[in-house]
Amino acid sequence: MKKCFVSCLIILVFLLMSSCTSRETIEAMPGIDIPLAEYNTKFVITLWPGTPNAIKNGGIASLVLHNQSGISFVFSNDYGVKIFEKQSQGWKPVENRFEYPNVKYLLQTSTGNPGGLAFEASPFDPELKSPATVRIILIGHVKDKPDETVGAFIDMEINP
Repeated sequence: MKKCFVSCLIILVFLLMSSCTSRETIEAMPGIDIPLAEYNTKFVITLWPGTPNAIKNGGIASLVLHNQSGISFVFSNDYGVKIFEKQSQGWKPVENRFEYPNVKYLLQTSTGNPGGLAFEASPFDPELKSPATVRIILIGHVKDKPDETVGAFIDMEINP
């Protein structure tokens, strides 16, 4: 009887400890300080119409940024793109092979630009052997407030 109680207690403690690991910690992106809960709140990324949600490794993902707020955002010449591949224990950075012109981009409010802002990314993992989920993240800042960073992401599949 005591062994059963101790076993149940150990299992209960283990379950409680594992449930205390927050989604924020599990989903944290290496090298990015924006909390997960703040992504996709000011602007969102969608697929360009007709773009599939799965692309070949090194293929081009055509995407659109849509502003969901009443303020404008500024992006560096590469849109602040960071790409990560889902691994069993978190996320691994992967290469973006898309080359961007040397300009800054302004995402106006939806009234100033209702169609959004188109951009592309090209996730590439030279070690990819099976389909994988990639997360394409854009990081910018509020116009005239370079210290106020914001971000959005979209998950896609890449195939070898």
